[in-house]
Amino acid sequence: MIPPDMCDVGNTTDMNLPLLSVEKVSKSFLLPGGVFRSDKRYCHAVREVTFELRPGETLGVVGESGCGKTTLARMIARIETPTAGKIRYKGQDIFAADYPGFKEYREKTQYIFQDPYASLNPRQRAGEIISEPFIIHRRKSTGLMLETERLLASVGLTPEQKDRFPHEFSGGQRQRIGIARAIALRPEIIIADEPVSALDVSVQAQILNLLKDLQETRNISYLFISHDMGVIRFMSDRVAVMYSGRIVEMGSNEQVFNDPRHPYTRMLMAAVPGWEKTAAGAGGEVPRTVSDAATGGEDKGCAFAPRCPEAGSDCLVFSPEFRLLTGDHIFACHFDRKAA
Repeated sequence: MIPPDMCDVGNTTDMNLPLLSVEKVSKSFLLPGGVFRSDKRYCHAVREVTFELRPGETLGVVGESGCGKTTLARMIARIETPTAGKIRYKGQDIFAADYPGFKEYREKTQYIFQDPYASLNPRQRAGEIISEPFIIHRRKSTGLMLETERLLASVGLTPEQKDRFPHEFSGGQRQRIGIARAIALRPEIIIADEPVSALDVSVQAQILNLLKDLQETRNISYLFISHDMGVIRFMSDRVAVMYSGRIVEMGSNEQVFNDPRHPYTRMLMAAVPGWEKTAAGAGGEVPRTVSDAATGGEDKGCAFAPRCPEAGSDCLVFSPEFRLLTGDHIFACHFDRKAA
């Protein structure tokens, strides 16, 4: 019998302080082509995004493909470096931290990937994959096998399955292995980037419930990224809606889903079968914002205006400012049209 994990009592971070602070973060990529400095063109994937992630909560980030969700996640994971802005972990800039601070952040922030097969080394057995974080971070020299078996049990797998290779598991089981690897070092933050989009619907529910159970026992904070409004509604305490690199609406789960104010939020909800249609759909794709300046330059109008059924003349000229509703519910639109 596997002994209970005595560390599954949750982290002890002060609940009144933000665990993660993202402050006006932007990311631009240099586009190919152009020989001279004046010919350089930049694609602005993320633009002036600001939010906080609190201990033990789930912040859902939702939007269509190409809106900047994954680029934002990669910056928080320190895979990409922001063009502008700061990302702070417990008040410390993660890109200016010394080695001990960098090491702590690497241990306390983990990633669950979208593809449960591509994210696992096909030449390693499940037990080796799960135990690898301990070896990399030099955390354990004894009892590693027992800890690996505990982690397998915590995600609904059996100790005997540690000797199997990834191709011997189903898609849902492979994602469970990825989750076990992510929680191995008892992180405070997990970035879940579309963790169930590649799975069958029935398996999705199992994985989502597993993530919720782990959050309760380990007090994990999730940055949960998805294009699926139903999944976001089930998982999130707070919701940030992204469009064309910007957050256009943010608030609690109840505020955003019961009283969506931005036309894009209502468009996303209207696309979900069985939900009340709060807005007409809109054609086209998320536009790619391009300029000559690496920092993005000056905005001209609302990025959603070309697709918005409610757009007026001002929407094409002026960039909207955030409006504050009850609590911390904000949205960026020229019009405050309460959903019917």
